[in-house]
Amino acid sequence: MSLLENPVRRSPPYMGESDSEVRYWASNFADQIENVPAYGISPADAAFVRNLLNQYITFYDMAQSASTRTSPIVLAKTETRQELEQVCRAFAMQIKADPGVSDDLKTNAGIHLDDQVRTPIGAPRTQPILNIVSAGPGTHTLRFRDMNTMSSRRKPAGITHMLLFAEIARPGHAKGVDAGLEFMGAVTRNPYRVRFDYDRHAGRIAHYKARWLTAKGLLGPWSAMISMPIFFAGVPVVEMGDGSALRQAA
Repeated sequence: MSLLENPVRRSPPYMGESDSEVRYWASNFADQIENVPAYGISPADAAFVRNLLNQYITFYDMAQSASTRTSPIVLAKTETRQELEQVCRAFAMQIKADPGVSDDLKTNAGIHLDDQVRTPIGAPRTQPILNIVSAGPGTHTLRFRDMNTMSSRRKPAGITHMLLFAEIARPGHAKGVDAGLEFMGAVTRNPYRVRFDYDRHAGRIAHYKARWLTAKGLLGPWSAMISMPIFFAGVPVVEMGDGSALRQAA
């Protein structure tokens, strides 16, 4: 598996995500509970589901046509879909919890059965991407993303924390020596602010690395290292080694 491929995928809702998928699922569900008494759904309840489904189909079809698609129709379609999903979910959970209904019948109605053996979540295969968004006197503010979901601030599934480390080095000191890494925190908040001590850190450079941590204590690979000078008011600004430097705080 490529490292760029997300190893943890969210299972889609069993009713589907799109309007057409919900329509297909609900149509099958309505057919099943109407025609199979073993589900234990009364004729009146089955008729209620059918009527609600018919309303949804009417608004759905009108929303698909340019001649009838209006904002009120789209809103009515959305609200009817939400009600249909809530009603169907309630009856589906009732059927799912009924030991007298076979697994085959539950599957025929589109009801998702719980996995008998849960697939364990292994060690993370992706890494956080760090970005320093601001630097003030004695502080750095970092934002982080997962390498596979750069558009989202959420941590990957199964991840509880990002472990943040930093090598606090003197200017010109070779970075990347893991033995010199200091633990900066088990991070959940995004963005995250790091605070430094004047006596220990003024005039030095922070070289950051991070990795994901699961609830089982499994660690992911290290992130790439990013660096930023630590500055305080009245302290000369240090250079990064490539000629770049932060402007000294006033």
